Amino acid sequence: MEKLLEVDRARVWHPYGPMPGTRPPLVVEAARGVRLRLSDGRELVDGMSSWWAAIHGYRHPVLDEAARDQLERMSHVMFGGLPHEPAVTLADRLAALAPDGLEHVFLCDSGSVSVEVAIKMCLQYWRSRGFGAKTLALVLLLFTTIFLIDQFSAWLRRKLVGEQAFLMSAA
Repeated sequence: MEKLLEVDRARVWHPYGPMPGTRPPLVVEAARGVRLRLSDGRELVDGMSSWWAAIHGYRHPVLDEAARDQLERMSHVMFGGLPHEPAVTLADRLAALAPDGLEHVFLCDSGSVSVEVAIKMCLQYWRSRGFGAKTLALVLLLFTTIFLIDQFSAWLRRKLVGEQAFLMSAA
């Protein structure tokens, strides 16, 4: 454990934290449902989770099985011009759920990439409608400022309230 912490301190800059870190990290050994088991045996309820864990919890059997099945076929294939069955099937299912006029799906691997792609798609659309580069640059600047303020305010809330407020003891 000490070696892990030593490498963590030397190599890892954790999101929302200073470099170097000012608090000892909480090393997670396992996760199930909403609970995180720490290396010292304590359990915490994860109140700041991300991705699917926020909805389904950690180690959801259906998601774990789907991930194992996918890894046995292929872990990752760049999607640019290289379609594969799981992605095409997902796109078809999503398009079938969408309202009329939304027949195309753009798959992204993270929230930040999805925001970047959405901005680029909007800029491309308005450029094709005749809006000039200066107008689009101003719109992009305003949107980016709003987005960054939102991200910064979330970070600031954690700093003011304290990161520990988002992790509750399961005991």
